[in-house]
Amino acid sequence: ELWLSPHAEITSIGSTILHLRGNATQWLHSINEGKQVSRNRDAEFFPDGKWTKKQLEAMLNDLSAAIHTLIPRLKEIDPGQSLTIQTLPTNPVDAIVHVIEHFSYHTGQITLLTKLFSGKATNYYAHVNLNE
Repeated sequence: ELWLSPHAEITSIGSTILHLRGNATQWLHSINEGKQVSRNRDAEFFPDGKWTKKQLEAMLNDLSAAIHTLIPRLKEIDPGQSLTIQTLPTNPVDAIVHVIEHFSYHTGQITLLTKLFSGKATNYYAHVNLNE
């Protein structure tokens, strides 16, 4: 189900994970290095191989580790520094907000597809009483 899509215009969960990894890595490396970092965006949506669930999880874990490495360095980065990422003029603060927003947007898509394919709730907050 990681590679299924209910419609040609809807990206599979697997491709969405590849896309999130590519986008976040590009933007975070651009912030860290102070210059534009390129990537093969099209390959994220049309992967030539099928990664396993474990491999996709490892990719997200590696991305999480990279983010945790960058966070302490943020105090060393000029927040007003001019950057160009994906041909867009930006700065480190806006770039970080972009990565967070972008991740949130696609997490919603993954959640919807998960519910669609499984017919089950994700129970993200099953351990918390949200009525308090």
